[in-house]
Amino acid sequence: MGKKTTSIVIVDDCGNTWRCIAVYGTRPNAHIKIGGSWGRLVDARRLAIGVKVKVGVPSAGNNEIVFITILRPNVF
Repeated sequence: MGKKTTSIVIVDDCGNTWRCIAVYGTRPNAHIKIGGSWGRLVDARRLAIGVKVKVGVPSAGNNEIVFITILRPNVF
């Protein structure tokens, strides 16, 4: 991922693939905005405030595939 805007494939912990677009920003701090199918992923996996998403890639370098694991808070 060496460009300011790039297409990525996100693979969730259920094995579903989501084609997304990552846009890199630098102001006020370095950040990434994710678009494309991200909204569908959020709806399908019922992501909400308080849910953490662990992100990983296969190896260092330019990666177009990103793996995520959804970590939900324990609710009793």
